[in-house]
Amino acid sequence: MAFFRGLGNAFGTVGGALAAPFDGGKCLKDQARKTKKEFKKVGGDIDDAFSKDGCVTQFVEHIPLAGYAASALHAAHGHDSHAKRAAARCTKTTVAAGAVAVCPASAGLAGGAFAGGAGAAAGKGVQCGIEATYSEKDKRAVGQEALNSKAGGWLLDIGLGAGAGAASGALRSTGQASSAARGAPARAAPASSRAADAALTKHLEKMGVPRKDAQGWMGPDTRPRSNAVSSRYAPY
Repeated sequence: MAFFRGLGNAFGTVGGALAAPFDGGKCLKDQARKTKKEFKKVGGDIDDAFSKDGCVTQFVEHIPLAGYAASALHAAHGHDSHAKRAAARCTKTTVAAGAVAVCPASAGLAGGAFAGGAGAAAGKGVQCGIEATYSEKDKRAVGQEALNSKAGGWLLDIGLGAGAGAASGALRSTGQASSAARGAPARAAPASSRAADAALTKHLEKMGVPRKDAQGWMGPDTRPRSNAVSSRYAPY
């Protein structure tokens, strides 16, 4: 919000500059002071977001695999407790994502939902195992979010995992079906249709209707039979 307030004050500064000849620059100075104050807050907000407990940092800690990079950065800056927290969180989401990834596309929506829910539960179980190794210092610094999670927290994680797995399973099964449909060979005309086509061709030849091309019947055609035949002959 500070960023948008700063932008508003910046526009106000422009207005103050236009009004300066009439108010001696009072509005201009006031808007410039407010703009500087708000953008200073923006800088502070960005620093806070990327701090060891910042919202951006904690968001990255939950990303599969990428959270291990956050753990390494914590450790490099001497934040050992936060490094353990990041590793525990990332392991949880990586296990959940891995369960969805290995689920075959043929499992569909239901199979994906089951894999996602089971993976989320397994991931949270692993997180509990890692948090059980925390020292008292770690507990004071970052707590034990999985071990202290209530039944509602477990159900929420499992539900989110199942939803993500169901969406992934539905998309993958749809993509597989589309690929199979594109790769399927063209369907040949049935024997009865080919016989009717041959009879019509013979009739047109007896009438002396000239062909549009010399090659005649070119093989399977998915168009209606009457169109497939008549298209090779000039109009009457």
